[in-house]
Parts: sequence; structure tokens; C-alpha cells
Amino acid sequence: MVNQFFDTSGWRAATAKFRNNKPFALGEHFVPGGLMSIASRGEMYTDYVEAIFISDSRKERAEITVQIGDLKALEAPLNRTQRLVTGLMEAVSVITLTPS
Repeated sequence: MVNQFFDTSGWRAATAKFRNNKPFALGEHFVPGGLMSIASRGEMYTDYVEAIFISDSRKERAEITVQIGDLKALEAPLNRTQRLVTGLMEAVSVITLTPS
């Protein structure tokens, strides 16, 4: 029963790709772990910046890809279960003070 509630959570994620300083600058308008908003299809989506990927070459200068949200909606059920079991085992280890 708990798994069905977990699977229906409304996680959303987005990515934004742009050149540095056009229209946003890294460190000035957003930082890793900070809030960022993006407008898409008439809706405003605001979430934490989870990852920033920077590619720089001679042809393309400082192209930045920002991941907003954590992509949990796309995670496979087996991976989710394995993460949950690992977290529970770590919590039990901490509570009982036993080494892993």
C-alpha cells in the first residue's frame, strides 16, 4: 500500500541549457542547491538546482546545462527499492552502533 502512494507522488524535473551570462550567469542568478524557476507551457516551475554541467570548447563558449529537480519520477522501481533498503540498513547500523 505504501508503495502505491510513493509511486503516485508528483515529482517533476526540468533542464535548462544556455550560454553563461546570456541570459543568466552562474553564481549571480543561480547557484548549486539554490532555487531556480523555469516557465514552460504557461506554468512556472520552481525547484532546487540539483546539478550543473558546463561544457566549454573553442566553438561553443561556456554552455551551461542546469538540472532543476531530482528526476525521481524517472527512477526505476528496483533502484528506488534498493535505495530504500540501503537507507534502512544504514539507519539500523547507526541506531545499534554496529559497523557496516
